[in-house]
Amino acid sequence: MCTSRDMGLVRARLRVDTKAANALLVDANWLAKSLGISADYAEVDRAGLLPARDSLVVLHAEWADGKPPASFIAGHIPGALHFDTDWLENGYPRWLLLDAPSLQQCFAARGIGVDDTIVVYAETYDAACRLWWVLRYCGAQDVRVLAGGLQSWRAAGLPLERVAANVECVHRSPARFDARVCDQHLVRTADVRGTLAQCDSQLVDVRSTNEFAGLLSGYDYLDRAGRIPGAVHASVEPLYDLLNCLDFAGIAAYWRERGVMPDRVDDEVAVPTRTNAQAGTPIFYCGSGWRSSVAVFCAACLGLQARNYSDGWCGWSTRYVKDDAARGSTPGWWQEPTDNPIE
Repeated sequence: MCTSRDMGLVRARLRVDTKAANALLVDANWLAKSLGISADYAEVDRAGLLPARDSLVVLHAEWADGKPPASFIAGHIPGALHFDTDWLENGYPRWLLLDAPSLQQCFAARGIGVDDTIVVYAETYDAACRLWWVLRYCGAQDVRVLAGGLQSWRAAGLPLERVAANVECVHRSPARFDARVCDQHLVRTADVRGTLAQCDSQLVDVRSTNEFAGLLSGYDYLDRAGRIPGAVHASVEPLYDLLNCLDFAGIAAYWRERGVMPDRVDDEVAVPTRTNAQAGTPIFYCGSGWRSSVAVFCAACLGLQARNYSDGWCGWSTRYVKDDAARGSTPGWWQEPTDNPIE
C-alpha cells in the first residue's frame, strides 16, 4: 500500500529525473516479455533447473542452507536461478561481506557472467538490493531489480515454476567474471575513521530508531549497541513503501527532511544536487550492509552517488575472537569491543 502522502512530505519544488530509475528497475511485464512468457504459459514441475535465456540471467535472491528454499521450490519466476545470500558472506558469527575475488569467483562458478544482463528479485527489497549492490561492486555493468519483487509478478497474473526439493544449487555452466572491482562503491572501516576526522562525507545511519538510540543492537549475534559518532539518522523503513510506489520525489523529500538532501533544490536541474559542504557524498550504513544497500539503490534511482559501509555497525563496534569456551549469543566466539568511538 502506498502511504507516502500520509508522511506530510513537501515536494512542490522538487523535480526528479527518472532516467536513472528506468535503467535500474524493470517491471513484471517487461521481464515476462524478455523471457518469452505470457499469462497462459503452462506452469511446470521440473526435475532440474534450466539455464536462463541467452545473456539474460534472472536471480531469485534468498537465504537458504545449501539448497533452494521452500519458497523457491513452491514457485518462482520461470527460468530464474536461486542465489543463496549466504554465498556473499563469511558466515558465523560475523556474516560480513567476502572479499571481491571470492565474490567474483562465486558468481562465475554459478554461471553469472560479467557481461550478462542480470535481473534480481526477492520477496523483499533487502535481499534484492543487497545482491544488486554486490554485483555492481564486483564490476557487473547491467544489473536491474524487479520492481515490487515476486509479489508484483504474482499480481500481474504471470505463472510460477516449481522444482523438485532435491535440486542442487548449481544452475549454469561456469561463466567469465573478471571485471575490475568498483572500489568507489564500498567504504571500509578505515575510510569511516578518515571521514570522521576530515568531515568530507556524510555518514547516514539507516537502522531503526531503537538501534540508532543504542537501545538494542538489532541482531541476535551482536551484543553491543550504539551508533557511529556524527551519523545522521534516516531509517530505511519509509523507503520500502516509497520504492514500491515508484515515488522517487518522495524518497528525495524524505532524505532532505532528514538532512541527507540539501535544504534548497535548484529548479533548473532535474536531479537534486548538493549545495553545501556538510552534505557531502552520503555513506549509508546499517548493521551489516543489507538495509544500507536499499538506501544506496534508492540513491542510484535518483541519479545520486552514494557509498555503502557494508560492515556497518557490526564491523565498527565488535571484534570476534575464536574461543571454544565462549558462551553467550555467539558460542565459540568472544565479542570484544573495537577501538572505534561510539555514541
